[in-house]
Amino acid sequence: MYKLQPGDVVRFYEITRLLDEGQGGMSAVYEARMRPHRQVSNIPPRVALKIALPNYEDRLRSEADFMGRFSHTNVVRVFGIPGVENPAFVGRAKLKDRSEVAYMAMEFLTGGSLTDQVEQRGRLGLREATLVARDLALALQHIHSRRVINLDIKPDNVLFRGNGRRWLGMYPEAVLCDFGIARDVDYPYFGEHAATLVFAAPEQIQYGQVDPTRLTFATDIFQWGILVYLMVTGDLPFGGDGGALLDPSYPAPPVSSRRRVPKELDQMLQRALQKDPHRRYQTADELLRDMKQLRVPPVRQAVFFSAVGAGLLATALAAGKGVAPTDPHPVPTFTMRPPLTAPPTVPSAEVTSGAVVAPASAVITASATPTPTVQPSTTPARPPTSTPSS
Repeated sequence: MYKLQPGDVVRFYEITRLLDEGQGGMSAVYEARMRPHRQVSNIPPRVALKIALPNYEDRLRSEADFMGRFSHTNVVRVFGIPGVENPAFVGRAKLKDRSEVAYMAMEFLTGGSLTDQVEQRGRLGLREATLVARDLALALQHIHSRRVINLDIKPDNVLFRGNGRRWLGMYPEAVLCDFGIARDVDYPYFGEHAATLVFAAPEQIQYGQVDPTRLTFATDIFQWGILVYLMVTGDLPFGGDGGALLDPSYPAPPVSSRRRVPKELDQMLQRALQKDPHRRYQTADELLRDMKQLRVPPVRQAVFFSAVGAGLLATALAAGKGVAPTDPHPVPTFTMRPPLTAPPTVPSAEVTSGAVVAPASAVITASATPTPTVQPSTTPARPPTSTPSS
């Protein structure tokens, strides 16, 4: 396939650049802008343009079908093809070399990814992590109401809407992106099976050995639990391979053993990370009900009042010295911290006793046959800063 360059035209759009971490195993995502003479009112000037790689057009069409069901602030938006009356989200375009590609236009999100935040800071503040966790739980509630399971909830697939601040708050909205391996929960046998090992549920790794109908809403909730655990502690609950994940005698270490947290949060994550799917939260509704009991002050109130207090203090001090304050409305900012550890070298994958044991950044894929394979992932995953004991 021809490699797109800045300035190349894909039907209604002109390519600006390949997005960071935009190259995946099934598609590539570019920043693009609507060509001036093709602009329409319901599509913004800038979009994220997903181009299917050869042999993966069907997966892009399946993803577009799922995304067309959604309409929620915490789920990425997809745009239809201009001029087409019936809803159609995947188009075809001829490139310079006369080859054709399938493409889909999505909302362009400017706030970076959760991967960026975790790698820069090691872990998030409790208020921030709670806000992101709630946003993602709301996203799951919505997509599950449309009978869709995502199956690929990881930091790379959580983006933020805007670099600005929430109304009276500090943290932008978290948005769930990428439904490339999603499934309709009512048709679990349809679709290619894949998973990023360190963010997978046990039933995803055991796929081929168990009934695929075990992939349920509870699978997404397990992945949600891993993501929240990572945000709060900076560590992965089951380490960097599948051994601890598949060992039923190895529970997720309590968050409270890594950091002082509300007991309600500890209890929620212990339930979300149960290896038996039947012992987890079964729906996002249950999850959100428990989240309401969290005793973490809302960041909106805390930050707003601290900002007001800082402004009043600065004004008072300036008035006492007879000088005007340099900034009467200071905007508080986060202090970014470096990663806890340097990125690891990636070991090779191996199979032990029938279970796949792979590096932390591996992606497990499998066909309808019960023999899984391991491919390198485009998602760099941070290792735990401490090794849990068995």
